[in-house]
Amino acid sequence: MKDFIFSLAFSLLSINSFCQDFWEPINNPGVHIYDMTVDPQGRIYLATWDENLGGIYRSDDNGETWQHKNNGIPYLYTRAIAFYRDSTLFTSLFSKLYRTSDLGENWQLVYEHFPEATSFDVIRCGFDSIILVGGENSRGMLRSVDNGETWENVLNLYNDDYQEHITDIAFGPNGIIYACSRFTNSWSDEQPKVYSSIDYGKTWIPFLNLTTPSAYYSLDFDNNGRLLVGSWNGIYRFDFVLNSWEYIAINSSVMDFQVVPDNRIFLACDQSAGFGGVLLSEDGGDTYPIVLNNGLIYNSAGQFAVDAIGKLLMYPPGSSIIYKSQDTIITASHIINDLEFRNKLLVCYPNPFKNHIIFKSTINQSSKVEILDQSGSCILTFEMEPLQEYLFEAANLSPGLYIAKIESEKQLQIIKLVLNKYHNQY
Repeated sequence: MKDFIFSLAFSLLSINSFCQDFWEPINNPGVHIYDMTVDPQGRIYLATWDENLGGIYRSDDNGETWQHKNNGIPYLYTRAIAFYRDSTLFTSLFSKLYRTSDLGENWQLVYEHFPEATSFDVIRCGFDSIILVGGENSRGMLRSVDNGETWENVLNLYNDDYQEHITDIAFGPNGIIYACSRFTNSWSDEQPKVYSSIDYGKTWIPFLNLTTPSAYYSLDFDNNGRLLVGSWNGIYRFDFVLNSWEYIAINSSVMDFQVVPDNRIFLACDQSAGFGGVLLSEDGGDTYPIVLNNGLIYNSAGQFAVDAIGKLLMYPPGSSIIYKSQDTIITASHIINDLEFRNKLLVCYPNPFKNHIIFKSTINQSSKVEILDQSGSCILTFEMEPLQEYLFEAANLSPGLYIAKIESEKQLQIIKLVLNKYHNQY
């Protein structure tokens, strides 16, 4: 959902005019929706549950009609779904993971764990062919780097005093992976956490660990490269340049973010903590004064996606209703329909960086790399040789956000770089 928008950050334009009713309900399969994703060709996928009609649904016509795609899935209770690459997606059931290699036509079991029942509620696919699945308790995080053939449990969250559950995972523009959690039951003063991994998801350590009551639901990055954490009563924002956290109070549980390249940020808010519906910031996330609930049947929002023509999709938590914005939120100045956004051309580390950063090619072909400053001016261009490394020295640059734009014959990749000369590197 988020990678699609993030990868087009420099080729997207935004439209500011809205209709009187921002939202309109669209056709839906009539089942409870747990997760939603859109592939690079614009096909929409739903992970749903229903005692008679649950499972996976796919729309090839932007939500006009839906096809039930459950071949190989044994029961009608799917939790999460994620697009990986080519025609491959992953979905989860209790204690099981399934993979499709043909856009959902057929599903194969790739992981199961018994007798402990584990709810796998989030699947994220990111750089370096990494697939991460967020679970709970002793199966807190599963990791695969071989297209889902084998899985390793890399995060044990088991504790006698609480039951901890991973709610979101984000592959950061800094090369670090983040995850957040909530408690489903607790008999202690411990609180959920935001975790980070600096070794591509192999090991995890706490990144945000408050002593005050908290719960975390969503992660994203704003256009300045700051980490956004949606909590039960607001947003925590981490500035990598200043090495500091900021709390933005919102009387709502922030379930999802949609960051738009023109500095707007949409919030999906569940009404359990107060306000329910959609909030909009037009100042990069400093304030959220605009309510976008016109057209909603109930004032509640759970998750966003963006359809093939740049309209915003949203469904409320546990609902069967799908909404679409009447206006186009994002339009592409050029669209590459066959772009594999998760098949990265290169990786870079460390990021944030202090004096230098290393770019490492991950493909067996050349690519062109441009380093841009925040104004969009190119400060460096170089050719990336196949499977080689390039050391970028930044001693003469000012601290701040930079962009690496990488292009091969058929692919485009965008990476946000954070130059920070004032604290030790992660």
